[in-house]
Amino acid sequence: MEPVIGPVVAQSAKSAGGVIDKLLGPTAEYYGAQLHDFVIQRNARRVAEKAASKVAAGAEGAIPIRVAASVLEQSRWAESEVLSDYLSGVLASGRTASGESDAGVAWVALVGRLSSDQLALHWVMAASVQLRFRGRGRDDLWSLTSVQLIIEYEELFSSLGWDFDSENDIVRMTNAAYGLQREGLIDRLSHGRGDYLRDEVKYTRGRELDENLGYVTFRLTGEGLSLLLQAVGCGQIWVGDVFGEKASLAVDQTRGLPTLTRPLVVSDLPLVTAL
Repeated sequence: MEPVIGPVVAQSAKSAGGVIDKLLGPTAEYYGAQLHDFVIQRNARRVAEKAASKVAAGAEGAIPIRVAASVLEQSRWAESEVLSDYLSGVLASGRTASGESDAGVAWVALVGRLSSDQLALHWVMAASVQLRFRGRGRDDLWSLTSVQLIIEYEELFSSLGWDFDSENDIVRMTNAAYGLQREGLIDRLSHGRGDYLRDEVKYTRGRELDENLGYVTFRLTGEGLSLLLQAVGCGQIWVGDVFGEKASLAVDQTRGLPTLTRPLVVSDLPLVTAL
């Protein structure tokens, strides 16, 4: 090893070890060396550091080895910011007082199946819905997940930071959206110009929409909101509290992900006036 690189790697390992020890709790005592080997790798270290920032300071607890190993293995290839954020949230959500629940393994598998585009779109859809309805109580959950929402294309693409210049850009977005629907994270999905949604799509039929603009319409599911809680490190709270103070603070403190928008509720749009 080069004389300059050697101390840097050693310091990186020491720093990474401190993060993983603090984050995993007693689990690190049993599996420390193996887990430290994961975390020395750049992408995995970034995920571990983000996860540590999502855990309440001074909170006691541990993360089961299955969850930690699954997240850190997946993290080796987490080049995108959104993927590392989602994995770090699942890792932080896996930390409990008893350290016995390995439910996070299933969430790691789900995140691993989603592309970076799908995760980015999920974030904009789910976190934007959380922002729009925050302050509502847990008794409102199922009524809010039945609400049909709509976002104008240019506003959505601006939030995602994607280009909006060609049909290929629309295909990129719709491919990601249908991927989310296949996983049950959204449903009742449709998209197109305002006149098509106004005249042909049952979820938006009869509502005033600009025929010169394009829109995507969808409903966010309980599963989609549960993934949002995992992503921000709040996977241990009940999904009915997704609009509460703790989840709201966690969403607001998440940095580096796409900006949020304000989805419209379809039922709030004016009905087309008959001529």
